[in-house]
Amino acid sequence: MNDGLDSMVEKMEAVFDKAILTLSGGALGLSLTFYHDIAGKHSVEVNLLRTAWIAWLISIIFVLISFFTSILALRFARKKPAPKSFLAMTLLFFNRVTICLSPLAAAAFVWGVFQAIRFANMNIPQ
Repeated sequence: MNDGLDSMVEKMEAVFDKAILTLSGGALGLSLTFYHDIAGKHSVEVNLLRTAWIAWLISIIFVLISFFTSILALRFARKKPAPKSFLAMTLLFFNRVTICLSPLAAAAFVWGVFQAIRFANMNIPQ
């Protein structure tokens, strides 16, 4: 029963990471379009939008690193390392990195959304 739950958790983590990746990429594209077509060169507080872009890029990078460390963790897990061995410690490290990066990616995405909303509110033509 535990293997089934572990499998479901892994699938949900993958779906969550893919959703954050999609949302961050879409938000980046949408904000670039907003800046280019609506706000224009006479925008105020452009640093808010730049902060949003950086946050979304960080989010994308965190998800990609999370995918990579997840793959490494699975490769080490297949070797069934002995407890307290170097392989076991490496597996634990990659698992922890993978677990930490997903919420950090989500937080970076949300921060970017808040910054983009602030920018949009200041630059929507009246």
